[in-house]
Amino acid sequence: MFGLNGDSIESLARLKILDVTDTRTYWRFVGFIRTTADLIAVVPKPIEADYKGVALMRSALNRYFNSGATRVPQRIAVEDLFWRDDRALQELDGASTLLRAFLDHGPYRAPSTQVARRGAVDWRRTLRGTPIHAANGSIYRELWRSRHGRDTNDVTRVLLGMLTWLLAKYPILKEPHGLADAIAECGAYSHDEIARRRQLFASLIRAERAVTYRTDQIAVLEVALALISDDRSLRGREAFALFGTRAFEYIWEDACREAMGGDDGGLRSTLAMPEWNWTNHAPTTGEGQRPDVIQQFGETVFVVDAKYYFPVPPVMTPWQDIAKQLIYAQSLPIGSDNRLRNAFVFPAAREPVEKLGEVSVDSAKEHVGKIELWSLNAWTALLRYSKRLGADSDFISRLLD
Repeated sequence: MFGLNGDSIESLARLKILDVTDTRTYWRFVGFIRTTADLIAVVPKPIEADYKGVALMRSALNRYFNSGATRVPQRIAVEDLFWRDDRALQELDGASTLLRAFLDHGPYRAPSTQVARRGAVDWRRTLRGTPIHAANGSIYRELWRSRHGRDTNDVTRVLLGMLTWLLAKYPILKEPHGLADAIAECGAYSHDEIARRRQLFASLIRAERAVTYRTDQIAVLEVALALISDDRSLRGREAFALFGTRAFEYIWEDACREAMGGDDGGLRSTLAMPEWNWTNHAPTTGEGQRPDVIQQFGETVFVVDAKYYFPVPPVMTPWQDIAKQLIYAQSLPIGSDNRLRNAFVFPAAREPVEKLGEVSVDSAKEHVGKIELWSLNAWTALLRYSKRLGADSDFISRLLD
């Protein structure tokens, strides 16, 4: 299955990433799983499993992983919830880089240089002005002259061959217009030939990298060298790499928090905390309450629990989450002029924002108002979250209507 051997399937099941029964196989994971043969992309509901959906999932995962030191898992799992093994996306990222370079510049062409008497590049006659040195290399501001001709070589044919093979392996990437014409003009090595002559072609790419001064070409050559060297290939009995999470609800909570404006202005710290009064020990304070979102808009205070349940109904919030909302309502000190509103926010596939209804507990009606049920478009929320666009004014306006 998907290039997974028996040991890999057993390990994924043990990690609670894959649920295997006699009648079905079900992923309890959102993200990327690279095997020896395939790259499996498991997108969150209700996002479509196409190129745009996969790209959105990748962006959302990156935003979450990069949002703080406590959320940067490495190859070792963090509490068996998050995995960030870059080997999982090495090929797909490489394919995207090669594709973008082709779309922007066409097939790779060797840089134009001036050669000194002994055959070495004469940089003084090739580059105009002094290069700017930075931590990760040098930036050359201007060339004495630049020419665009038929300066193709074996590196060109290797890059075109790699791009052709990667596009066939990852159909979510669309073949660019002009690729067939470029191959007809320049030629392209087959995947089998690149694999057979891997060391030779790696040496050619290194040599080309040594005389290349264009930043965009340097990036392409380094990606190609990493792919062709493949010194981080998957080996062993459990041959897979993971980039993702089996707790995507945490990312949904972050997305909803950002949609409502992010910082709560200190409201969270005002929630009552449990106090433990011991007979033979000094009193202690327990862990504080942690609602997903607490935000004030004028005189209205919202306490929101973001739930990544889809579809709703029939999936419904369990009783303990309702109980937490009732406790939040009782323990949040607000002024007499303020109005408290509790809400659950679920992902939606189509409508931008929609009120789905409300839930209440008969015995608590005298003390607590009803808990509102809202849906927020999952695509819009995750896109805004990925791009750090801040509060969603349309969502807030609908809530306050």
